[in-house]
Amino acid sequence: MRLASRVQYAMLGLQLVALLAFGVAALVRDGAATPSPAFFNPLGFDGFGSLAEAVLLCLCIYWGWGALITFNEETAVSGRTPGRAALIATVVLLVAYLFTAFAAISFAGTGSTGLGLGNAVVAGDVFTGLGPAVLGDALAKVVQLAIGVSVVGALLTSAAAAPRTALSMPAHGALPGAFARIHPRHHTPPSARCSSAVRRPSSSSC
Repeated sequence: MRLASRVQYAMLGLQLVALLAFGVAALVRDGAATPSPAFFNPLGFDGFGSLAEAVLLCLCIYWGWGALITFNEETAVSGRTPGRAALIATVVLLVAYLFTAFAAISFAGTGSTGLGLGNAVVAGDVFTGLGPAVLGDALAKVVQLAIGVSVVGALLTSAAAAPRTALSMPAHGALPGAFARIHPRHHTPPSARCSSAVRRPSSSSC
């Protein structure tokens, strides 16, 4: 978990820097619209379909961030740190994505022609569609790399949270006690890492 946390810090730093660079560049580019408070209107959607798409997108964006609560027993001041971390992470995530969306709308608008966000091609991959025009080809690749890294980060949190959950559940009787055993050398739950409850030698890696 220590190694995973360090890797996550590095990946998150790259993602936030890339989003900040994209947002700032989009806001200062020639032709960018004057920012408007109407951009933040939560009722400014067209029909239930758009709302449903936005909700699903929010769930996808938050995927993996909730994993930090899973490791509450391993954190310093476990009665306070995980809850505070969850709130801070939610705020950071909200600000980062609102800022990026705000900048993208200011630069491209919501029209269906050209680079407008209403264009199906651009809407399908905003950073690929707007990146070269906002940052240039070279820096646009960095933004695309940050997006790819975010997928790796989500997979990493899932890979770390699943065995931790499987380790804690036996303590409450939700899983057989074998899942609570800790490897004497690697200090990991070998049974909890398995994809099934089939017993394996303790030295094996599932």
